[in-house]
Amino acid sequence: MKKTLCSLAVVMVMLMSAAAAFVGCGEPAEAETLMTVNINPSVEFTLDKDNKVVSVAGLNDEGEMLIVGEAFVGKTAEEAAQLVVQIATETGYLVKGSLTVSPNTVEISVTADTDRIEEIYNQVEAAVEAKFEALDIDGVVEQGEAMTKEALVALAQTMGTEYTVDELNGMSIPQLCRVISLCRLETADLFGQALEDAYYQMKNYKFALTEYEETAKVIDAADSAYQTFKEGYDKLLAAYQDLIKAVEQARYNNLIDSESAYQKALAELAAKKNELIEDRAAAAQITDEATRLMAEAALKAKETAVELAEAALSTAGDLANSAIDVAVAALEKGQQALVDFRETLPEEIKTELNEKAQEIEDKANQAKDNFFAEFEAAHAADIAAAKAALQARKDALKQAIAEG
Repeated sequence: MKKTLCSLAVVMVMLMSAAAAFVGCGEPAEAETLMTVNINPSVEFTLDKDNKVVSVAGLNDEGEMLIVGEAFVGKTAEEAAQLVVQIATETGYLVKGSLTVSPNTVEISVTADTDRIEEIYNQVEAAVEAKFEALDIDGVVEQGEAMTKEALVALAQTMGTEYTVDELNGMSIPQLCRVISLCRLETADLFGQALEDAYYQMKNYKFALTEYEETAKVIDAADSAYQTFKEGYDKLLAAYQDLIKAVEQARYNNLIDSESAYQKALAELAAKKNELIEDRAAAAQITDEATRLMAEAALKAKETAVELAEAALSTAGDLANSAIDVAVAALEKGQQALVDFRETLPEEIKTELNEKAQEIEDKANQAKDNFFAEFEAAHAADIAAAKAALQARKDALKQAIAEG
């Protein structure tokens, strides 16, 4: 369920305080490191000071498939990485036996204070190599690049945090990891990139809408002499509300609806990848070298099919986003109209708005924090379907690999 993000006031106190601890607003642990395990699937973990998992997220749909139904939180970084390797082996992304194409490679990236990166990486590398040996997998572990602070700030911005760019830039790398961790915990019940993207975008719109609605209340409470201003603002607000609904509908129709071209292309890509994964695992088990090399050559046709499906998905995504961009552009014009209209308000109303600025912002932040429950209720069927589809694909791969 939703985990409440820290308020701006708490963050500012933390930034000014000399205390080492970052107040987590009730969270059970404080993340300070970001670790990714990339096999393509890609999985992201945030770790606390003891290198235990605070949050986990799939960075692509296959990464989400790997983590669905699994318990990672509370495990050490080494245990978490080993579990990813175990699941990736069970689902065919890592293969036992011999294979000259697509070697087994696990890339580990650690983002933390500089003095901790090598220590954590070395521990996880040793754990993954031990898991390779236990599973009889011929694989290699590589160290990926740590994320820069600028990249962390950019990532946090995409997650609907209530912090400004200046506030994020003023944070340390551990603090940014904690912000990202809280956002990951907030969307832990969402599966599928389209749903997560929709959530973050609509959450920001909810914040803006609440500000404008609270502004309308102040204008409505003003002297009746300002009736013209009241009517004008109310019309613009109603139009803005309709535009938000239009954006949400465009995103749903084009990216989330199971009947959309994007979701059909995504399902087709998953099917083609499953075929490739199953055939790749089978080829690795062939002991006769000549036969195995022939099987590996046949894999190239399957790889081409996957590449074509990926291109089709990319095209479907571009078309979907183009349709959404039209609705977003209209929304931005509606938002600017409200901003411009506010500049024309009488000084008496502007003064009242300035006096209630903090109260309005607090209500907007509260609405933003409460948004998950609204989104979860509105998209309950979509969330359940996305999770079920990932679990079904995972189970089917496990069965195929076990029987192969």
